[in-house]
Amino acid sequence: MIGVPSGTRVYLAVGATDMRKAINGLAALVETQMEQSALSGHLFVFCNRARTIVKALYWDHNGFCLWQKRLEADRFRWPGSEEEVLEIEPRQLLWLLSGLEVEQEGSHRRLSFGSAAQKKRQNQRKTGHGGALCGIGRVDENDIARHSERHLYVA
Repeated sequence: MIGVPSGTRVYLAVGATDMRKAINGLAALVETQMEQSALSGHLFVFCNRARTIVKALYWDHNGFCLWQKRLEADRFRWPGSEEEVLEIEPRQLLWLLSGLEVEQEGSHRRLSFGSAAQKKRQNQRKTGHGGALCGIGRVDENDIARHSERHLYVA
């Protein structure tokens, strides 16, 4: 299974890609059709017409890496979209590689929080004082700072 570092974006090339393409051909597709930088370090994922081969291209510090998975039975549930490029989360890529749909009904949505200072300002506007009120007591900026340092990301 492929691991995706935190902060890495995942882009799918929707539709079929000629799997005879190797690093140079796929990097050219990233630049021209996907309008992204192939040197960004993000993950660019392609699938063949038969939906049996997936290739992932990414730049790793000093060179390109190309990862491939070929199914001997079954097919990938490659998404259909009117857009040429679809940005997904790393967990959605894992679902796709495991034979599931990219969109899973009932999956939790991603929450994002700003910095502790932004959160404090928002709470001050809502409550009129420095801390937020919750069911078990008062939450101050130290609680918010500790919470924002403990983000968990799918990797």
